[in-house]
Amino acid sequence: MDLPTDMFVSREFLFQLTVGGLFILILSIPLRFFDVYLKRMRAEEQLKTQKLEAELRFLKAQVNPHFLFNTLNNIYSLSVTKSDSAPDMILKLSDMMSFMLYDCQGESVDLSQEIDYLQNYLALQQLKKSGQLNVSLEIQGDPNGIRLTPMLFIPFFENAFKHGNIDDVQNGYLTSSFQIENDKIEFKITNSLSSKVREYEQGGVGLANVRKRMELLYPNAHELTMKNTGSEFIVDFTIYLKLNGAV
Repeated sequence: MDLPTDMFVSREFLFQLTVGGLFILILSIPLRFFDVYLKRMRAEEQLKTQKLEAELRFLKAQVNPHFLFNTLNNIYSLSVTKSDSAPDMILKLSDMMSFMLYDCQGESVDLSQEIDYLQNYLALQQLKKSGQLNVSLEIQGDPNGIRLTPMLFIPFFENAFKHGNIDDVQNGYLTSSFQIENDKIEFKITNSLSSKVREYEQGGVGLANVRKRMELLYPNAHELTMKNTGSEFIVDFTIYLKLNGAV
């Protein structure tokens, strides 16, 4: 009995079918690997983002001022002596606490708020001594409307009061300034050093945190240099606004 010719499959057809199947298999393997790679990259990126957010929260928590209790004690002394400046100092401290507890919870704050915080900090530091400390903060340009990550600048002031000799009314000093332009912010702070602490170089944990935060948040959009001359500690800090999208 003869079978229909369409029941037979030629060797040539089988070869083409095999080659085609192998071709599809070969194509599907890299596509499968590419799909797995993309999923892994997305997972790693998600973990990286979560780690970054956790690290930033940790760093932000570390830069809160440590002088709260001393300030409260100083204000208490003012109230005992019925000083006219006591209510104003209480208001400044209240503004600082509000800034730390509420405004700093977001990803960014207005630079004008940050500067107000620094000015209140310096005013409260003046309570530590009966004489007027030689401290200045100069603002050039308009800080309103410029958004930055919060608490970037306070560690430099904390570092200056901790390691410098600013409490020496006769010899100590701190000068600081903001030069605000359309495309950048230039911040500079210089404080005197006593002979006992001239060996310190880059400050403590606070300044290390600033470096870390800038690397995480503003890569390739900032310059930060710190220099110990032996008698002064000088910080030059520039943020390029157009590069980091702060405005």
